[in-house]
Amino acid sequence: MNNQNYGLFHKLIDDYLPVGFQNINRADPFIIELEEVMKNNNQFFIISDLLHIKILFTSNLSAKIIDVKPEEVTFYHFLDRTYPEQLERHNLQKAKMFRLGNDFFIAGKGSMLLSTSFKLRNHEDIYRNCFMQCYIFFREVPLIAFEFINLVANFKNGKQLNL
Repeated sequence: MNNQNYGLFHKLIDDYLPVGFQNINRADPFIIELEEVMKNNNQFFIISDLLHIKILFTSNLSAKIIDVKPEEVTFYHFLDRTYPEQLERHNLQKAKMFRLGNDFFIAGKGSMLLSTSFKLRNHEDIYRNCFMQCYIFFREVPLIAFEFINLVANFKNGKQLNL
């Protein structure tokens, strides 16, 4: 994904942060554009509130990359689709994200970008290498939370896969 496409995530944050990422409209022309970029790059993203432990939005390609419809994705699905030998590392990464979020909550500010990779089971029941970039940040408006935007991309032999 090129730097211009990262600007789309800045716009996503600017547009939807004031309403706490609630009620994101899939028919919004901006969301349609972002979904097209995700499709072209074989990626999907989720937006979640880690303080209240809920997923607020998942983009459409989750159905192919992890075999779960966007409206049904939960934190459980990432654990369930992780390659068994990577479950311990997955749990360590998840614990790190929650610890960072709690630190941001106590400080009343903070943000961090984390990157990792895991093998995730896809819609063909095949484990694929997936690169994840997780942007975690504190927000106060409209209510206190720490958000997590996770971008997931399929990779094979260091190169991005196209579906």
